[in-house]
Amino acid sequence: MKVICAMNQKGGAGKTTVLLNLMITARAKGRKTTLIDLDPQRSAEKWADLREIRAKKDEPVIVHALVDELNDILDEARERKLDLVMIDTPAAIDKTMIYAAAAADVIVVPTRTSQLDLDALEETLTTLRNMHALTKAVVVVNAPRTDDKKGGDIAAVRALAENGFNVPVAGVVLADSGEISRALDAGKGIAEKSRSSAAAKAFATLFD
Repeated sequence: MKVICAMNQKGGAGKTTVLLNLMITARAKGRKTTLIDLDPQRSAEKWADLREIRAKKDEPVIVHALVDELNDILDEARERKLDLVMIDTPAAIDKTMIYAAAAADVIVVPTRTSQLDLDALEETLTTLRNMHALTKAVVVVNAPRTDDKKGGDIAAVRALAENGFNVPVAGVVLADSGEISRALDAGKGIAEKSRSSAAAKAFATLFD
């Protein structure tokens, strides 16, 4: 069983959106998976309720939990022989981040490209380095500004992550697509709503 965690100490980076779509992509590829929502805002858990109402689907299972329950839930997932467990975390540097980072095989760090996002990315990667978890991390550029015609914003993310912390940046960039939000509003992942779309293909590439 593999554990994939999303972290960024700044809200709005896209942690929940990225994880939900990775989870649905994994399911479309035949992986047995679940998501543990450790964020007090319960965004992933609320989406699961929306999915049941609008899409009439109750799988994959999303469960909200306190961080002290994490290890027990992971043990249960292993007993159920799940392939993947996703962990969503709050936009904070706290005990949750420590426990989740320790449990994870891969730490996805979604980031947007404004200066405030770069500052938050630096703080997040610095914390992961201090926790000796930096080698698990991969940065994912999410919804870069559409007016960045020359790619300077993405280059700045790469310079910070790769040169500053020796952390890889995923080769696929997740565009700011209205298709993704419309799919989530319908209780679906983009892999279910529009599998042939550029957004769905981007998530499939990121998952692979």
